[in-house]
Amino acid sequence: MIIEESATCSTELRARMGAGRSALRSLTTIWKDRTLSKQLKLKLLKTLVWPVALYGSESWALKASNIDKLKAFEMTCYRRMLRINWKDHRTNESILEELDIGREIVALVKRQ
Repeated sequence: MIIEESATCSTELRARMGAGRSALRSLTTIWKDRTLSKQLKLKLLKTLVWPVALYGSESWALKASNIDKLKAFEMTCYRRMLRINWKDHRTNESILEELDIGREIVALVKRQ
């Protein structure tokens, strides 16, 4: 756990998001499997990736910039899970509608 003198958690947040992206990449074969449903992939994402990224989030002091980073990480996870390339020019709202969910990761961190 890295907490800086200024009581910010930016370094810790970057490290945890990097670990989360690594966990996300390690599941590439699952994301590519067309036989698995979107709902099952979503459950796997929330079970296998988010705990890695959010470890120690109870001590994070969330600023607006940190919340934006969490939201971006969440959308990166959804895009990777659905195999949507950034060149496809899909809006975040269209991805959330496709999954039939709302943004959840910031609320999860605040709840902890």
